[in-house]
Amino acid sequence: MSGAADTLFGGWSLSTVYNFRTGTPLDIRITRPDLVMQCRNTAGCVEGTTTFPNGFVRTLPGTISSTAPLPSGFVAVINTPGGNNTRNTRRPDRISGVDPYISVGDQRFINPAAFTIPRPGTYGNLSRGAFYGPGFQQVDMTFQKRFQITEKILLDFRTEIYNFFNRTNFSNPPAILPNNLGSALTSQQPGQAFTYTSETSNNVGNFGLLNGTVSRTVGLGTNRQIQFSGRISF
Repeated sequence: MSGAADTLFGGWSLSTVYNFRTGTPLDIRITRPDLVMQCRNTAGCVEGTTTFPNGFVRTLPGTISSTAPLPSGFVAVINTPGGNNTRNTRRPDRISGVDPYISVGDQRFINPAAFTIPRPGTYGNLSRGAFYGPGFQQVDMTFQKRFQITEKILLDFRTEIYNFFNRTNFSNPPAILPNNLGSALTSQQPGQAFTYTSETSNNVGNFGLLNGTVSRTVGLGTNRQIQFSGRISF
């Protein structure tokens, strides 16, 4: 090309950077009290008008004394083995046969129904590093051209486009399951799956919810960003 066509369209150079990685490890944990109380009566444990079945697990009252004992048939048991030594390594039980991931398009990434509360005195059976968070993909492009202004003056023009296709790259979702043990007969029990029907019908809060992107930094997971630069050489 020559003339105006060459000035506008000729001599451009293009460079591309493609960043890709699989997801980073997702460490799923569960909040568990150190001690709980459990019904140890084959006929069940009665408190007021409520009968709790044998083996039922409840939260331990804040105060236990001769004037405020545990309900008849209940005994205090160690919930998390090892006490303080294991507080940072609590893991839930995984329910076999349940897909731990939720299909693409849902706000959730991890399926709460694939996990349950471990039985008192046991470690969770979920292994470390069993799951990974969302993967990352980003295409960055650079367009540049040198303009000959005069015999001794050159203008270098450069356009940089980060995340050219404006892809959303999510960061790992919250991965701590709540302590759903309570004192009522409807309290979630060990072995009973956490529930998730919809964003307004679940008992896990924001667990497994994709609620943030990788970064707001230009060039690393941000939404599409375009910047221009120029340099005059003489």
